[in-house]
Amino acid sequence: MNTSYLLQVAYQRLQSGHNDGAIDSLRQLLADDPECAEAHALLALCLLNMRRLHAGRHEASMALAMDPALPLAHYAAAHIDMAARQFKTAEQHLLQLLDMEPTEPRYYRSLADLFQLTGRLAQSQALLEKALELQPDDPANLVAMAEYHQACGHWQQAESFAR
Repeated sequence: MNTSYLLQVAYQRLQSGHNDGAIDSLRQLLADDPECAEAHALLALCLLNMRRLHAGRHEASMALAMDPALPLAHYAAAHIDMAARQFKTAEQHLLQLLDMEPTEPRYYRSLADLFQLTGRLAQSQALLEKALELQPDDPANLVAMAEYHQACGHWQQAESFAR
């Protein structure tokens, strides 16, 4: 099977919550093409979802070594670092992501999540507003803003975003 097909299958399985199926597709792909950085990065996210941080960190490191300019590799590394409570390195990866792709709302939300985890609630608001500006109808952005306002105790604003 070809690389692009197996990657597509892995993405579909991951999006539908079938981590084991996504891992199987990625293992097949990596057996044929062990230098595919995107597959290593996606495998890192699957392993993170399964709470296998050590294995996920290894895969993210491999992806970054193969392609340091791959946004997915930085995204995976950042989320693994957040899960491992290595917030400084997670922040570095997320800032690099925003330099690479400043129009991706998911990266702004991730950095806002990091700021909220580290007690910098006020700094997360501007990031969430930027994500909302980029995709105003994205449910993930609306939920993130509602959760932010709920954490701040702004119940009416939280309710307006939740509707």
